[in-house]
Amino acid sequence: MNYEPEIVATIGRKNTIALERAFGGRRKYIAQKIKSDSSIVKAIGWEAALKLSCRFGGLQLYIPQTLALQARNRTIVQQRLQGFTAKDLAKSYGLVARTIRNICFGCGALHGLRARNRLKILQQGFYGRTHPEYRTGHGGGSSPAEYS
Repeated sequence: MNYEPEIVATIGRKNTIALERAFGGRRKYIAQKIKSDSSIVKAIGWEAALKLSCRFGGLQLYIPQTLALQARNRTIVQQRLQGFTAKDLAKSYGLVARTIRNICFGCGALHGLRARNRLKILQQGFYGRTHPEYRTGHGGGSSPAEYS
């Protein structure tokens, strides 16, 4: 069962993302009485851990990764549009360059758009800025005369 909406309602989106980054993709026992040196307290703070304990105390809770991955993917797309290469982003996120490209084109914010619309968005950027790396034409240059 997916408890993510209830977790968000209990501790908030920001704390849920922190919880998912620390324990996402696995089950975590939520103690009924939280100790101050608990790993959950270290991840989300004392107040959020208390709220989580009151709501889910005594349960073996599956912590999904949905919100954390969405936040990571949005950051990757924004950094890619700012000019970072897929190879550089892959190193910094512990992924391969192909995964970065898939996030940007297949699974990210540009998913479902036709190729010409994706290119138009990439040229303009999400905030109206032009990105020279995404020019059309001959290898990203502005004119074929540059390559003569």
